[in-house]
Amino acid sequence: MSNPDLPLRVCMLSAEARPYATDGGLADVVQALPATLAQLGVDVRVFTPLHRQVRKTAQLKKISDLPPVKMGSVVYPSALFVDEKQSPIRNYFIENDDFFDRDGVYNEPTTGEGYPDNFERFNFFMLAALDAVRQMPPAPHVLHCHDSQTGLVPAYLKLSRISDPFFRGISTVFTIHNLAYQGVYEKAKFALTGLPDGLFYAMGPFEFYGHLNLMKAAICYADVLNTVSAQYAKEIQTPELGYGLDNVLRTRQIDLYGIPNGIDTKIWDPANDPLIFAPFSADDLAGKRINKEKLQDLCGFAIRDVPLIGMISRLVDQKGFDLLLEARDQLNRMDCQWVVLGTGLKKYQQALRELTRESPEKFAVFLEFNTTLAHRIEAGCDMFLMPSRYEPCGLNQIYSMRYGTIPIVRHTGGLADTVRDFNSKNGLGTGFKFNEYTSGELLKAIARATEAWRDREVWQKLVRNAMAEDFSWERSARQYLELYTKAITHS
Repeated sequence: MSNPDLPLRVCMLSAEARPYATDGGLADVVQALPATLAQLGVDVRVFTPLHRQVRKTAQLKKISDLPPVKMGSVVYPSALFVDEKQSPIRNYFIENDDFFDRDGVYNEPTTGEGYPDNFERFNFFMLAALDAVRQMPPAPHVLHCHDSQTGLVPAYLKLSRISDPFFRGISTVFTIHNLAYQGVYEKAKFALTGLPDGLFYAMGPFEFYGHLNLMKAAICYADVLNTVSAQYAKEIQTPELGYGLDNVLRTRQIDLYGIPNGIDTKIWDPANDPLIFAPFSADDLAGKRINKEKLQDLCGFAIRDVPLIGMISRLVDQKGFDLLLEARDQLNRMDCQWVVLGTGLKKYQQALRELTRESPEKFAVFLEFNTTLAHRIEAGCDMFLMPSRYEPCGLNQIYSMRYGTIPIVRHTGGLADTVRDFNSKNGLGTGFKFNEYTSGELLKAIARATEAWRDREVWQKLVRNAMAEDFSWERSARQYLELYTKAITHS
């Protein structure tokens, strides 16, 4: 399909999308990117599973039953719903309550562990979503798939659906938001795809050390690939951060691009944010002080003029919590206050609870997903900590800068691309970075930040630098338009 009729038609497939069902930054992207593309004249439709959380947010209308999905010897019913609320995009939902009427999107919230039937859940979603797209002509020019939960879609288009003229001209774009989560399952699951057994062979597109790998299949079959920062696109082609797929990615190097995420500047706007305690702007920072004091009170802290440092994160190894806990004694000795919001692995939940028991005057931990509190942490903190082992793009450092909250980050992935290290001599920069993944380097970066904080003139300059940065989605959306054109030309 080399010359698409206008407008360009794009269908996005994702396991999550804000405001319906959220587990991480992917949901933010799948809310904001389609909306921005629609403003640029693209006809965008978004397909996600009908998770339990969706029913609380969407004004659902059933469109139709879908063809039953056969996986192995079992046939699963399926239905298509739409959110009737007015929106620049149409949000569609694939229903099967046995698979999706659960508290978590991917994981059991109480344990942080993935559901044991995640392959069946998301394979069902992929197959049913393709049936849904088929029922709503005209065909899209591009199917844009996000992460491993949609990783078999490019293969299905090129293999099992190729005989259907409806699908024959559709191009595919696959976005890698986090290569570490590849969707690796036992070989036996391949039988549930309905693809010929002969397609699963050693070193083939589906095989990964004797297992089925959905991310690898997407990398091999998608017309065009991208990840969410230029730096991360380079890093995943190395053995250190390629997680066993670096060689496969290098074979697709010419088709692999890095496009940074933006943020929704209407939702994340300190001057007009209904979720924070007081509005403020770069020209009038008085409200930021109010937000800090209200947040200190909310955390049970004394209202003191000390650095208030925040973290909003999944509690997983990737996010640097091992460094944080390794440095806990030194952090405790600092005259700072710390607030952490997030859910995840039990070992980190327990360790953070211990910190709050030992030093409740310094550490506050909220083990939950709470949008209002997330906005209040971004608005009220002086600094925001992201000591990630790796970070494909990251959004919280961008939200932080928007709210004049200075990021302290490791130089990796999107953190390296979006945060400029502060230079006290010339006053340039937007945050503080460290290179080596060690607690010692982390502590040095925090020390640099707290030293700058003590010089109010320097700090005000740094805050205004950060708030002046432009991370709106339009720039990124235009790069996706170019990517769609490449995919259409490629196929």
